[in-house]
Amino acid sequence: MKKMKRDTILKTTAQTSTEQTSTEHILASSPAILYACKAHGDFGATFVTSNITTLLGFTREECLENPNFWRENIHPDDQERVFSIYPEIYQRGHHLHEYRFRTKGGDYLWILDEVRLIRDVSGDPLEIVGSWLDITSRKKMEEDLRDSARLKTEFIATASHELRTPLSVAAGYAELLLQNNGFNLAERREYLTCILDKMHTLERIVDELLDVNRIESGRTICLDCCQVRVAAEVRKILVQMRRESSQHHFTCQFEDEQIELYADQGKLVQVLENLIGNAVKFSPRGGEIKVIGVATADQYHFTISDQGVGIRNEHRDRVFDLFYRVDSSDTAARGMGLGLHLVKKIIEAHNGRIWVTGNKDQGCSFHFTLPLSRIVPDPV
Repeated sequence: MKKMKRDTILKTTAQTSTEQTSTEHILASSPAILYACKAHGDFGATFVTSNITTLLGFTREECLENPNFWRENIHPDDQERVFSIYPEIYQRGHHLHEYRFRTKGGDYLWILDEVRLIRDVSGDPLEIVGSWLDITSRKKMEEDLRDSARLKTEFIATASHELRTPLSVAAGYAELLLQNNGFNLAERREYLTCILDKMHTLERIVDELLDVNRIESGRTICLDCCQVRVAAEVRKILVQMRRESSQHHFTCQFEDEQIELYADQGKLVQVLENLIGNAVKFSPRGGEIKVIGVATADQYHFTISDQGVGIRNEHRDRVFDLFYRVDSSDTAARGMGLGLHLVKKIIEAHNGRIWVTGNKDQGCSFHFTLPLSRIVPDPV
């Protein structure tokens, strides 16, 4: 009889221990940290699940033994907002809010904190229970969506300006020619040349929009490759740039003037015109714009450098994003945020790569490489 009673006790103890272990495992495996804390004073934690170590890096002891643990680790910019809502918890008994919380490693995660107030039988606050859920990925996605919407809005406004400007100039000269027959041949030729130039500008903008649409729909950039003498193409572009931007000093340097690349000539010219044009656009103080070409064992390295306003570190990784412009203020250089995105895609279609160096107010350099070996473009 005693043996049966002892066995029953041992069995019950083992079962209880197993249930506790199972419960702890479930709680530790939860994506949310469950906690309980005081309902008054410093709101010090009285219970927290062990997955706090997995999610935040702190041990349970670090949380439970420090009554100011929660307060100390809320992001300073969020503290006032977080603390101000606590009177509502006593009125409503429940609250859901988001804030940044410091991990043991010093990084901040976005936390969704769901709080419930527990009352005793008399209705007095007894304790607060809640859960912390890491929503950093969701917040990043929301931020990206807001940025995307903002960039598209800015793009539409900028595109309208970019299209309207050459169109208005061309229409103005055309109307002038129609209303006045007194212009001599030289004047008429000058006005017609200006109209033609603005039409070419509009054609370029439309071509860029079509290229972007092609890329964004998942289609490959078409390449019509041939042997291209790159030094000659750069010098042609610089002749035109000197006429249009006489305040800048242009130089070019090539180790081998005769070297040829197997590339799409029109697309390569588009890349060079865009990068050199950007150097002009973002160099309000003038200065030197330099183009350098150097051949290595298996690739050709281009560098287009300027002495302009430069690019901050935080913008370098994004300058090639669609619609992205480094400065969207009213005083910024105009542009739709298409050019560098297309440049990157064209270079990648040639099996090359592009990157940028330089710092704010110290000028910048765009570098890109193309393979020296003959490439065969992928079929469209």
